[in-house]
Amino acid sequence: MFHQLVRSAPYPSKSHLADHSLRMLNNLGFLKIPGGLTKINLNLMRLGIILHDVGVFYTQDVCHGPESARLIRPHLGSFALGRNGEDILCSIIRAHDDPTFVDNSVEARALRVLDDIDAAGALGVYRFLEIYSRRGIEPPQMFEKPVLRLKQRQHNLENSFFTRKDLTLIGQSFKYAVDVFEKMLNGDQDSLLILEKLKEADFDLIHVPDILTGLDPQNNKVAHAFFSRM
Repeated sequence: MFHQLVRSAPYPSKSHLADHSLRMLNNLGFLKIPGGLTKINLNLMRLGIILHDVGVFYTQDVCHGPESARLIRPHLGSFALGRNGEDILCSIIRAHDDPTFVDNSVEARALRVLDDIDAAGALGVYRFLEIYSRRGIEPPQMFEKPVLRLKQRQHNLENSFFTRKDLTLIGQSFKYAVDVFEKMLNGDQDSLLILEKLKEADFDLIHVPDILTGLDPQNNKVAHAFFSRM
């Protein structure tokens, strides 16, 4: 369903394809769900992870959860979720980025947390650069906005889902992303090379090996370290 819906969509986005959902599915197993994974509807949770960003391919708005929910609703019959299950799925998807819509279920909170985590680290930097480039946002706003969003996303993380060690590691990942954007904002040439190379590759991660091959690790240490982390 995901591939069918995004194949003919008006706005391509390489940063919101299946690899994003696969990382979230993987990280789901690391969340400390109160009462354990048996306390949530794993089927709805997994569907929510896979389908939550469909709206990104149909709108340039920052808030795309409502569009995702609207687009998938007519296609949910094949999953035999029942009307209540469909309502719950659309609710957690809408709530993952819509601040005007409240859903405090464990599934909705977990989806938000998993999405926030994937905004950190080198992959998070890439995802911000790709989506902002697609929306026509240019420097310095392209570097300023992610710093604010990263700090907001980290602040919103719910401690109940993590151990202290988890939060420390996640904090380091967020700090890494913030540091890269602040270096870009300050005109660091090695950091700006990251954006230049991603644009050259049309933000397609399949070309990262080629980018690495073309970089001198001695002369471009920041960029080389960044691409090595992806």
